[in-house]
Amino acid sequence: MSKRPQNVCHDTLPWLISVSLGLNIHMAFNAGVKKLIVTDPKTKQRLPCVMCGGIYPIADAVHIIDEKEWVRQIGHDSKKNGIPLCPNCHRVFDEILRPYLYRALEAFGSRDLPQSWR
Repeated sequence: MSKRPQNVCHDTLPWLISVSLGLNIHMAFNAGVKKLIVTDPKTKQRLPCVMCGGIYPIADAVHIIDEKEWVRQIGHDSKKNGIPLCPNCHRVFDEILRPYLYRALEAFGSRDLPQSWR
């Protein structure tokens, strides 16, 4: 069984095109917080994407809760609100997983869910 190469995550052309056209733009972490999210504190090495395991040339991190909602409630951006993901898995998280999680948790009876997950 062959393993996925660790230096490239997925075909990035669709993601690069969407970014260059200004589609689906998300709030970015400030550089210091992003570095904390994408770097192993012990080894100082870049962490792989937690969804696909790939290591992408440009480090990326996703906000679990939309940055505006998080800052409004907590007061500042935080490592606790981030996950290291490649750009493609970042998009899957934002566009697919968040809405699925929202619907499941809402059906389960959870309250005060992040509005950004709708």
